[in-house]
Amino acid sequence: MKELVSTLESNYPGVRLVRVGDYLDKGKNTIKMVDYMYERLGLGDVIIQGNHESYVAKRLLKEIGSNKELEENFFTSI
Repeated sequence: MKELVSTLESNYPGVRLVRVGDYLDKGKNTIKMVDYMYERLGLGDVIIQGNHESYVAKRLLKEIGSNKELEENFFTSI
């Protein structure tokens, strides 16, 4: 993703990127991804929350209960 962003920014100076959710649970580098997305916010990117981010936020805030099977298969960032 970083390579793609770099290419876009090189070819389209000043481009504003919009991230459309589900940046969590897509690999084993959740902390690096969250750090990267936070860094990109500071550079003007727009980040839209997807179902993965929504579920994880609600679980961490205890707005919903745990679903062990669902979390083991799809929401590994928890």
